[in-house]
Amino acid sequence: MPEPIAYATENVATLARQGDKISAPDSVTEQTISRAVPANPASAPVPEAPPLALPDSLPEMLRYLAEQELFTGPLAAPHKILPAGEAGALVMVITDMPDADDMAAGHLLAGASGRLFDAMLKAIGLSRSQCFFSSLAFTRIPGGRVDARDAKRMAAIQRKLISLVAPAHLLLLGDKTSRALTGMDLHEARGWLRDVNHPDGTIAAVTTFHPRFLLQRPQLKRAAWEDLKRLKKGIDDRA
Repeated sequence: MPEPIAYATENVATLARQGDKISAPDSVTEQTISRAVPANPASAPVPEAPPLALPDSLPEMLRYLAEQELFTGPLAAPHKILPAGEAGALVMVITDMPDADDMAAGHLLAGASGRLFDAMLKAIGLSRSQCFFSSLAFTRIPGGRVDARDAKRMAAIQRKLISLVAPAHLLLLGDKTSRALTGMDLHEARGWLRDVNHPDGTIAAVTTFHPRFLLQRPQLKRAAWEDLKRLKKGIDDRA
């Protein structure tokens, strides 16, 4: 497959000369949330919260998420960026939380990060219309700190959404998202397809850097391109 990817104003030749694997979480806020989502859940047990009785259809689930306040503290915000897209989407994209640009725009992956993400999709022949978008947190969290029980609840909601959306492929953006759904940090999870459990079984996920982090660390775009090629191969193999 040719590599026509062009993030911002860079071309593939530039990307091929750059890159290394991640050596730190996406940002300071990722570090703080990641502490609430241990890479090895068995090594840091979290007190069990009462299980959520989540709806069994996607329309009901989206209405439930819009109407119910499921979290505490800074997560209990009146302005939410809710999951969006169609059931059966080719790719379900899950990120950690909305950025400031997302909150202003009313949807995930807006602003500079969104433009970079659109370029990433275009490079492998995809568009947003083929994706379902969700995030662990539905609002931006000051300081990025999440109670451990809320962190487990976030993951449970995303697993239920995966089962209801039933996407063909799953793309996880960022360290926090990887930890929450694969049990591995991004450095460990990248490079392979990782199984993500959900109520109806498992789905193989590709993990990669959040676009906001690629804007901060453009030398990692080469590594991100390898992740995108893995996603593209999975799509082509099922075509």
